[in-house]
Amino acid sequence: MGAVYGRKAAEAQTPEQGMQSRIARGTIAEEQLPGLMEAQRAEAETSQADIAEKRTAMATRGKEIGDVFTTKEREIVESPEYRQKEIPAFEPSAANLEDIRNVLGLSIVAGFLTGGASKRSGMAALSALNGAVEGFRQGRQDVYKRELDVFTKNVEAIKENLLSSNKKSAVMLSWFKPRILKS
Repeated sequence: MGAVYGRKAAEAQTPEQGMQSRIARGTIAEEQLPGLMEAQRAEAETSQADIAEKRTAMATRGKEIGDVFTTKEREIVESPEYRQKEIPAFEPSAANLEDIRNVLGLSIVAGFLTGGASKRSGMAALSALNGAVEGFRQGRQDVYKRELDVFTKNVEAIKENLLSSNKKSAVMLSWFKPRILKS
């Protein structure tokens, strides 16, 4: 083992010499420590100042971007293409009410003519038409349209039922007619 910690045997120190060497190094380190600490403190302050500058710059840039966005959004909102068109007011008139009354009367007649098969559809149509009239009187266009759609669907169901009944009666008549004529 000629070398102790990377030194040659000729350079080997006695324990006292080693102790003196370490004390000297410690003294030198104590002398250098305040300077090193001051250098680290200065470096930390510089990096904190840099971070603060970057944050300030980022905040300023964010404000600029926000201002540009707000300006562009205001331009778009105030542009003529963006503005909504005025929806005409829903104003019921006596002529419209008279038309609704006529349709109501016809639906009552159609419901009675089709019989029991269309009873539910007829009752639902009358109820929907009643709701449409009430919406019309109150000036509520949404209620009027919704109830009128329900009414139209139920009238279509009555028509289908009526066509089905007519077809069945035609088949029955074609079957009974020759037998009745023979007698």
